[in-house]
Amino acid sequence: SLAFWALVFGAAVRNASYHAISTHFMPLMIWKGMSQQQAALLLSGFAFFGFVSTLLFGWLADSMNKPRLVSCILFTASVSILFPLFGSSIGHLWFFILLFTTVEATYPVAWAMVGDIFGRTHFAKIRGYMSVFYVWGSVIGPVLAGAIWDRWQTYEPMLWAVVAMFFLSGVFYSLLAKPWARPKIV
Repeated sequence: SLAFWALVFGAAVRNASYHAISTHFMPLMIWKGMSQQQAALLLSGFAFFGFVSTLLFGWLADSMNKPRLVSCILFTASVSILFPLFGSSIGHLWFFILLFTTVEATYPVAWAMVGDIFGRTHFAKIRGYMSVFYVWGSVIGPVLAGAIWDRWQTYEPMLWAVVAMFFLSGVFYSLLAKPWARPKIV
């Protein structure tokens, strides 16, 4: 169905983009001029803000249209990549992290969408079928990011690709943004 494939492609593209950045986070920050110590501090912030955004957006998702929420987060992540592209200051990189780590929240919210769309009867089977496809994004993204670095000694082409990929992933999720009924609280 359209919903199945939109979720699969949205997750695959999101995974490729997110894991390209998270796997190459330290070298990316050093490429932007940070010391290893500064990059490690930024990585700590990356983990902390990812945790906070997961809690915050998970809570919000229970009362919002989940596909629209995920789309908005992914569009925001696309914009967040512009900060390391056009800036090298510590402030630019902190702002990038603050916006980018919201992607962490899309993982549990997207799985809740699977339940909303397909129900609970075949939830595990549907997730299993989806994982056969979307998991490759997690494998391919970091490898391509490394190949880009090896070829050009810069992360700039990878960052531009990630801007486009997050936007594309947001489009896939937005295909599912029909007006869902608000969950009934029992």
